[in-house]
Amino acid sequence: MEFDMCPRCNSNKVTEGQSDLEHKFTGRTIKATYRHIQCDACGSRLYPAAGQPQTVALELARGGPVAPDTFRWLRMSLAIPAPRLLTLLGISKADLVAWETGRAQIPVAVWVTVAALVEDQLEGRSHTLARLESLQPRSETAAPAPG
Repeated sequence: MEFDMCPRCNSNKVTEGQSDLEHKFTGRTIKATYRHIQCDACGSRLYPAAGQPQTVALELARGGPVAPDTFRWLRMSLAIPAPRLLTLLGISKADLVAWETGRAQIPVAVWVTVAALVEDQLEGRSHTLARLESLQPRSETAAPAPG
């Protein structure tokens, strides 16, 4: 794993382990196993990002439900910066905040698009991302099409 000493107490008495955790979402619970580093000196547990399974995101992408908490989890699991995702989806930051806080209903088409991006990413594809990028307006500085 990526840590050979505890970041909390600087002890080198660390061991690798696994924890089974439950993630509760609106109407659904998903169980996942996470790798962690256990410090034998201070008892801290550290969950390195690289060690986290993508099971939860994939389960949500495939089965929902469409809800603020699931949408946020999916968005956060993408390797696409938020500003870029907003542009690709043609939405505002205010829309995103309203959906993730439950102040507005998430359009099913947007939720399904984000779920497709997650599924593609986790399965090593980029079909949905490529399609979204191809539909973006050309910049003003782009060369005109031959005509």
